[in-house]
Amino acid sequence: FLLQESAEDTPPGHPVCVWLTNNHHLCVCGRRPHPPPLPALARFLPLGERSSLCCSFFTLLWRFLLSPAPSPPPSIHLFSHITPCKQLHLPPPPPPPAPSFMLVYRRMICLAATASATASPPAPSAAAAAARGGIKLPPALLVTDFDSTLTLNDTLSSLVSLSPAKSSFEKASAFYLSSFAEVERLVHAGRLEEALALSEHVEHAAIDLVVQHRMLAGIAAEEIVRASRETQLRPGALDALRAAAASGVGVHICSANWSPIWISGALVNCADALTGIHTNELEMDMSGKSTGILRRSVVGPADKARCFARLCAEHEMARREGRACVFVGDALPDLTAMLDADIGILIGDNQLMRSALAIIDGVAPLRELSSAVLQDGTLLPGLYFASSWHDIATVLLLERSALGRP
Repeated sequence: FLLQESAEDTPPGHPVCVWLTNNHHLCVCGRRPHPPPLPALARFLPLGERSSLCCSFFTLLWRFLLSPAPSPPPSIHLFSHITPCKQLHLPPPPPPPAPSFMLVYRRMICLAATASATASPPAPSAAAAAARGGIKLPPALLVTDFDSTLTLNDTLSSLVSLSPAKSSFEKASAFYLSSFAEVERLVHAGRLEEALALSEHVEHAAIDLVVQHRMLAGIAAEEIVRASRETQLRPGALDALRAAAASGVGVHICSANWSPIWISGALVNCADALTGIHTNELEMDMSGKSTGILRRSVVGPADKARCFARLCAEHEMARREGRACVFVGDALPDLTAMLDADIGILIGDNQLMRSALAIIDGVAPLRELSSAVLQDGTLLPGLYFASSWHDIATVLLLERSALGRP
């Protein structure tokens, strides 16, 4: 019914999407589909023959409602895997035990909620608003990674150096480096989805080793703060964050770092500019020392994409007015969020990231950020690279807005 209703009100050739993700969630998108987790990798389903489409949909719907409760999701999951209906070959279902009435009922409620969400048009992105012109400046939201984006180098090794068990960290480091070599191989082979999934698995596995052997146990919070003050930041990073906040831009850190205390200490000179820090958290006991347990919230590309999507939703009204949501990153874990951003900015010269972007269909080659400026002073949405935070602040008009200049 949902697909049939969408098809009746949709011009021929307009995409009507039914996605079945690998974690057994059914997502129905109508005339104005919500952006997928990886829009550049997603494949839209052309409308085509409505009868066969509806038949495919009802087959999916029936099996979804009457399938047994799914088992817990595996530790490795292809979060961006989306299968078009016309390429979907469903084998006959095995004879599982029939689901309970309440399970079927909950699934029907879930589908009804999805239909309600797609019935009302979502807020257009700044990129859509830019169809009537460029993106207005300054942006509404600036989200940035921390390690090697705001900083000159990765800071996790500095955090680990504070631990009494730092010698055992070599095992986790060797595992990470050897495993990440396979991620690089997959990227260069053009198998980006597999590389992203493996990178997330590698990050979780490395954290498992750190937690299992309590490699970060016994570190006092005061030590973390004191050591973090010695973090070397990229030139102009603090000024850019301060100027963004003064321009009315929401400034957030979204990082796979292991301690918000470390990030706060490193950015203490612009603490008032930060709206939020989203990262994993090293658990502290009542005495103010770390237990060695990490509370995970931002580990891999999918986590960063979810965090960024949530922050974009909080700036819905500004996006309706054509103001952008910007994401700045430096490495592969930032890829998904950068693709979802109105303005995605790669800072530095990460060759693996450039290789990954080069193999995505429909993504234009990286251009210098200064080339995004249109004649009327607005910005063209897309992916760009910048050599410094000074360039980012200048192009986004953060400094000019902060100073109140025309």
